[in-house]
Amino acid sequence: MKRILGIVIVSVAFLAAARAELKVASLSTITTDIAHNVGGDKVKVIPIIKPGIDPHEFQPSPSDVKEIETADLVLFTGKGIEGYLVKLEEAVGNTAKFVDAGSPISSLKLEEEGKMVEDPHWWHSIENMKKAATVVEKRFIEADPTNKTTYEKNLAAYITELKE
Repeated sequence: MKRILGIVIVSVAFLAAARAELKVASLSTITTDIAHNVGGDKVKVIPIIKPGIDPHEFQPSPSDVKEIETADLVLFTGKGIEGYLVKLEEAVGNTAKFVDAGSPISSLKLEEEGKMVEDPHWWHSIENMKKAATVVEKRFIEADPTNKTTYEKNLAAYITELKE
């Protein structure tokens, strides 16, 4: 009887672990979209910055910090857009892994007052969106290798959608 009970307990624990979702906080609507598409039903996305909120003016609230503290990963666009990021990372500490989706992407160039300046809004390019989605997929696989195949399939489908 003890052996059967032990098997049942291990089985229930295994099933619970298999159903666990990767919890991802997102600091932009862009990274939220990428996370939903690449993660599918294997990822619980917590959009910290929602549509209609100006990311340049955003300041995280105490409840935002609590959400981020419980996340496995925190996605952000990078290139200095999230001016509050250093303070947020200090507030959260080592509880979440921050992922700069724009890290491998060259800044776009923009003419401003007769000069070429860097435009940090990398998502205005489909090629850059593909690169960022690949960064996110890699980090999802690192954090949750059991769902590698799902993330790979979802990324392929998302890239096809972006091409269209």
